Amino acid sequence: MRSFIDTVRDRANGNWETILPTFNIPINKKEGPCPACGGNTRYRFDDKEGRGTYFCSHCGPGTGLDLVMKVYVNDHRKLIHFLAKSDQSKLIHCFTQLLLLSAAYLSIDSFHR
Repeated sequence: MRSFIDTVRDRANGNWETILPTFNIPINKKEGPCPACGGNTRYRFDDKEGRGTYFCSHCGPGTGLDLVMKVYVNDHRKLIHFLAKSDQSKLIHCFTQLLLLSAAYLSIDSFHR
């Protein structure tokens, strides 16, 4: 039986170029500002194997799920500010994706403990 984490990963894989901009996270292939740490030329999105992978010379590498969590879960004010500027349909879409990603992230985090 497939786990919830596997289901969320399957749905997100191959779709990170659409998901990340929904959260106002850039998908630039060349180095630019990191949405997590704010460094000017540290971040680039490489999306290896459709997993939303990125690299920041300060934060290190990660997946799309890692990046959304780094940017928003640790900075609720930033998320609220972003969502307050969004139209209602985008807001509902963002909340739905964030809830799915948060649940998967928390499940992964507890799995590794």
